[in-house]
Amino acid sequence: MGWKANCILLSENGGPVFANFPPHRPDKARQVLAALGLGNATLKGETDFLEAIYLPNDDIGIGAYDGGLILCGVEIGLPEKESAKKAVDALFQLYPNANILELGLHSVVNFFHYKLWVGGKIVRHFAGSADDGLVSNVGGCLPEEEPHFKKSEMRDGELVFVIEHDGIKHEYDLSAYGEELLFSVASRFLEERLDSCEIENLKIELFAPPRSSPLRKRPWWQFWR
Repeated sequence: MGWKANCILLSENGGPVFANFPPHRPDKARQVLAALGLGNATLKGETDFLEAIYLPNDDIGIGAYDGGLILCGVEIGLPEKESAKKAVDALFQLYPNANILELGLHSVVNFFHYKLWVGGKIVRHFAGSADDGLVSNVGGCLPEEEPHFKKSEMRDGELVFVIEHDGIKHEYDLSAYGEELLFSVASRFLEERLDSCEIENLKIELFAPPRSSPLRKRPWWQFWR
C-alpha cells in the first residue's frame, strides 16, 4: 500500500513525546487554532493520526497533548508552500523552544520531504521526488538517518542505497528510498518508525477553517500541479 503523509509534529523537549500515546487536550487545541488565526474554525468531529496524516480535503486536524502537538492538513509539497512556513511560525509563537518536524510524503510519485526545526532554526531539510531529484539537502545527517546512509554509495554522481533482504541485495535510488528515511526520522518524536508505530492511538480533532484561511488546501486532484 502506498503511503501519504502531510503533517507537522512538535515536541517541546525534542524527545519522543508521542511514544506513550498521551491523551488529547481540547483546550490546548483551541490555543493552537487561535495562534493559527483559525479561532472561528468549526469542529467537525474526531479521528486518529492514522486517518488524519493525509487529509484529502480542506480540513485541519489537531492533536494537542502535554509536551507535544500534531498538526495535519497544512499543505506540504514541491515547491514548498508559504502556508506551511506560516503554520510553523505560528507554532513557534506558542512553543518558542520546541522542536518541529515537517513531514510530506507521496509514494506514488516518490515525493518525500522532512524538515527539522529546533528553536526556530532549520537544522535538517531533506526533500526530493522522482521528477525533481534531490531538491534540498540542508544540515548534517540526523542520527535516525545514519544507519541508512551507511548502506549508500555514490554512482555517477547519484546516491544509491544497497539493502539486503533474505540474502539478496536490492538497490534503490534516492527518490525510491526517501520514504524509508522519512519513516525513520519520524521516530525522533514517535520512538518507533512511522510505518510501525500504532499511530491510530493518537486522537485528532478535525476542524473546518473559514474559506478565507491561508491554510486551506486545494482539492487532492490539484495537489501535484
